[in-house]
Amino acid sequence: MVGHRVDELAHGVGLAMSECGMVMVRGRYTGYGQPAPWIVADFVRMEDGQLREHCDIVEDEVTRENAARGLPVFGDVFPADG
Repeated sequence: MVGHRVDELAHGVGLAMSECGMVMVRGRYTGYGQPAPWIVADFVRMEDGQLREHCDIVEDEVTRENAARGLPVFGDVFPADG
């Protein structure tokens, strides 16, 4: 992200949930200079008020033309549509 303007960076949360010390946040990252937005799922496990585990799953967002079922991966619209 170095070299990119901060006002171009954006993160939208699509889903956040927690249960028994496990937290999951799913979102879209844009404006970081890559050809496609990232769809990211962050998983965090907390124990005794401290971070014990962290895992990220990152994938490029597909375009309308490349979507297997014709549906966006994140939200209700494709980035170019909306």
